[in-house]
Amino acid sequence: MQKNDFWDEKIPSQVLEILKKFENAGHEAYIVGGCVRDMLLGREPKDWDICTSAEPKQVIGLFGIKNVYLTGLKHGTVTVLPRFENNAYIPMTGYEVTTFRVDGGYSDGRHPDSVSFTKSIKEDLARRDFTINAMAYNPKTGLIDPFDGQKDLTMKIVKCVGNPVDRFKEDALRILRALRFSSQLGFDIEENTEYAMYVIRDEMKLLSNERIGKEVHGIVTGRYAADVIEKNKTIFFAAMPLLQAMDGCEQNNQYHCGTVFEHTLNAMRNVYTCHEFPDEWADEYVQFALLLHDIGKPVSKMTDELGHDHFYGHPARSAELANSALIQLRYSNKFRETIVELVGNHAVEFTPSKSCARRLLNKFGEEQLRRLLKIRECDNRAHSRMAFPRFEKSIGFRKCLEEVIAEKSAFSLKHLTINGKDLIENGFEPGPQMGVILKKLLNEVMEGAPNDKETLLRRAKSLSEDIDSPATMSFKVLKKDGSIQSLSIREVLKQNGIDMEDVSEIGVAIENETAQLIGSVCPTNADYKGVYISGKIKGKEMPLADVELPEDSLFTARLYPGSGDAPVAVVKTPTEPNEKRKPEVSVDTITSTVKLIQKKF
Repeated sequence: MQKNDFWDEKIPSQVLEILKKFENAGHEAYIVGGCVRDMLLGREPKDWDICTSAEPKQVIGLFGIKNVYLTGLKHGTVTVLPRFENNAYIPMTGYEVTTFRVDGGYSDGRHPDSVSFTKSIKEDLARRDFTINAMAYNPKTGLIDPFDGQKDLTMKIVKCVGNPVDRFKEDALRILRALRFSSQLGFDIEENTEYAMYVIRDEMKLLSNERIGKEVHGIVTGRYAADVIEKNKTIFFAAMPLLQAMDGCEQNNQYHCGTVFEHTLNAMRNVYTCHEFPDEWADEYVQFALLLHDIGKPVSKMTDELGHDHFYGHPARSAELANSALIQLRYSNKFRETIVELVGNHAVEFTPSKSCARRLLNKFGEEQLRRLLKIRECDNRAHSRMAFPRFEKSIGFRKCLEEVIAEKSAFSLKHLTINGKDLIENGFEPGPQMGVILKKLLNEVMEGAPNDKETLLRRAKSLSEDIDSPATMSFKVLKKDGSIQSLSIREVLKQNGIDMEDVSEIGVAIENETAQLIGSVCPTNADYKGVYISGKIKGKEMPLADVELPEDSLFTARLYPGSGDAPVAVVKTPTEPNEKRKPEVSVDTITSTVKLIQKKF
C-alpha cells in the first residue's frame, strides 16, 4: 500500500467529498480502475469511478434518494450527484459508485449471472479485467495494488488479472479492450494473455456490433494503432472482416512497395511521422479513412500483359466497402458519411491553382478538404519514392487554398453577390431552373469570373436561354488515377468545328474485341438525362462490365453517376428478364468515351 499527497491535489474536490462522506459514515470507499491508472501515467482521467463497502441501500440512505440516480442496482451501482459549496446538488451529472462485489458465472458472455456483495476491496479488484485497471486509492489508505498493476504500468504490459482464459470467457470484448490499451498506451500484451486472446477469439462472434465498433474506434485512433493491428491482424480481421482481403494483395508496379495491407499500415503510421501538413488535421476521421482508403483494391485489381498491377476505379469501390464496414459496426451516419467521402475522394486531383481550390472548397468544405490533404500526405509517403514527386502538386495546392481562404473568395452559393430573390426581382420564374443558374454562376466565379451583381445578372439571363439545350450537358469521365472530370459537350463539338445548331443527335460509339455499342444522349428524357447504350453481344462478356451474358443476347445499359460520382452501368437483358445478375458494375472503359465522341463527328 502506498500513500502520496500529490494525488489529493489532482482528485476533484467533489470526489474527495464523496470519499470523505463514506469514511465518516464508517464505510470504505476508493477511486478505482481507469482513473487510478491514468493518474499513475500522468494522464487526465476521463471518468472518476468509486467503489465502496456500503451496499446500494446504504449509499442511497447516505446521500438521499433525490441526490442519486439508480443506474445499475442489480449490479450494485448508484450514481451520486456532486454538490456545489452551498450544498446544492448539480443535476444530470454524477459519479458512479459501485459496491464491492464478487461476480458469478457469465453465461451470456457479457453480464454476470449473479453478483454477491463483499466487504473486501481485494475481492472486488480480483474480478476486473487487467492488472493496470485493478488498482484503487483513497487518501487515508493510499494505493491498493494486489496484482502488481503499478509494476505492469512501469513495464508497459497489458496483463489479465488471474487466469486470462477465464477473464476472456467472462466477456470476449476484453480481447479488443486489450488491443485498445496496447494501441493507445503503446504497451505490449503479456504472453499468456496474448495466447488466451487467440484461444478465445471465436467467442467474439457473440458480441454485438455496437460494442465491437466502440473498441475498434479506440484501437484505430490510438497512437500505436498500425503496430497493434499488424501484430494482431487475425483478431482485428475478426472484428472487421472486410479488411482481410488486403492482406497478401500484391501491388506489382513502380509506385508501390509491399501489399495493400502493408501500404495501409504505413499510411496510418505516417500520421505521426509526416509533418508537411499540420498534425491537427489528422483527426479521427483521417485515421479511419487511412485504414479504409484502399479496401477496394483487391476487388479492383487487374494485371496487364507485362505483369504490372493496376487498380482502376478503386477509390469508388473502397468507398462502397468502407460504407458497408461502418454500417456493420453501427457508427453514426455523420461519422460514416464523413469517412466514406474521404475514402471515395482520396485520389482527388489537387491542381495548384486558386480555381481548383475554390472548386474543391465548394465540394468538400474547408475542414474536409484539409483532411483530404493530410490523407494525401500520409498515403503518398507510404508509396515508393517513384510516387513522391506527385506530392509536390499537393504542397502547391495547399498554398493556393490558404490564399483563397484569406481572400474570402467565393466558393459557395452564399458567397455570390446575387441570390434567388434577385433573380425573381429581375423576371425569372421561381423553380429548379434558378438553382441550376446560380450553380453555373458560382462555377464561373470560382474559375475567376467577376463576382459583381450586374455582371452576374446579365450572365444569368444568358444562361437561362441555353439551360434546356443539349449543349449544356457534360460527360463525367473517370480517369485511371481514380479522379473525376466533367467535359462539356459544347466544348467537344467546338474543338471539332461543329455548331450545336447543326446537330440533330449526339452519339457514343465504343468498340473493342467483344462488342460494339451505339447510344445517344437524351437531354429531354423525363426519366433520366444521361447516356443510353444498346447493342448486341458478340462474345460472352459485356465489355463495360464483369457480367457474363449469353452470346448474341440483346442488352441495354444506362450510365449514371454512382457512389462517389463514379460512373456505373445498369444492365438490362430483355431476352432473360428473370435471370439474376449484379445490378451495378464499375465502368472503367468510360475513360475512352470522350475520345471516341470526338472521332464520331
